[in-house]
Amino acid sequence: MNDTSSELKPQSRERNWAGLNLCLFVLIVVAVALPFTFRSLSVVKEREAQDKEITELEAKLERARMFNTRLSREMQLASTDPEYLETFARDNVTPGYMKKGEIIFRLPEKGTAPRQ
Repeated sequence: MNDTSSELKPQSRERNWAGLNLCLFVLIVVAVALPFTFRSLSVVKEREAQDKEITELEAKLERARMFNTRLSREMQLASTDPEYLETFARDNVTPGYMKKGEIIFRLPEKGTAPRQ
């Protein structure tokens, strides 16, 4: 019996060392991967903040484009439409054709939709 027990002990030690080596390898891999994981998390947060900023800037750009379109339309109407120019002068030019306290009523012409 002594022979078999002596033969089992070295195999048992080898198994223990193999298990410990595997655990050590796993710990080393985790120790190396952990900083990269935390580093990438900050990059993800930064990316989300940049995406949010891009969305806000795109919305601001769209509002500026709409404002530009409106101003271009108003310029075109002011240079070609005398009725628009008269309405603009009455409503927006200070002092315009309108006296203080005066109320101007605009009635649509027959067969036309009211202006908005």
